[in-house]
Amino acid sequence: MNRPKWTLRTKEKFLEVLRERANVTDACKAMGLARSGAYDRRQSDPKFAREWDTAAAEAADKLEAEAWRRATEGWDEPVFYQGVEVGTIRKYSDRMLELLLTGAKPEKYGKQRHEITTKSTGQLHIYNVAQMTDAELDAIIGTDVYIPDNGRRLEDDPPKLRAV
Repeated sequence: MNRPKWTLRTKEKFLEVLRERANVTDACKAMGLARSGAYDRRQSDPKFAREWDTAAAEAADKLEAEAWRRATEGWDEPVFYQGVEVGTIRKYSDRMLELLLTGAKPEKYGKQRHEITTKSTGQLHIYNVAQMTDAELDAIIGTDVYIPDNGRRLEDDPPKLRAV
C-alpha cells in the first residue's frame, strides 16, 4: 500500500482527528498512515510530539466534559407506550459520577483499604492492598492473618487478595 508522505497538511489533519477522537489509530486511518510511522515521526520531531500531546490533552478535556454532563446534567430518553412516544425521562450516569469522584478525590473515593488483624497479637493493621507490591502482599500472606469482615484466612486464598 502506498502511504502518504508527512506534509504540513498531513500533520495538521492527523492532529485535528486526534484532537476530535482521542485515538491515534483513528487519526492514522483518516490519513492513510501507519501507526508505526506516526510514532516514528513523534519520536524524531519534538515539536510534533508537543503538538500531539496538546491535541491528546484537548481530546481528554472533551471526554471529561462529556462525562461531567452525563453525570450531572443527564439526557432525555424517550418513553414509549404501545409503540408511540409519549414523553421523555431524564437519565443520569451514576457510573460517570463515580469515575469523576474517584479522579477528583482518590483518597476518599478510590480503592478501599482493608483492615487486617493478626491472630497471634490481635493487632489491627490497615493496608491499602490495591497499591501494594507483590513482595508486600507475600509478606502479609506469610503471616497468620484474618480479614475481620469475613474471617477468611489470607493464606487460604492468596490469589484473590492480589486482585483487589
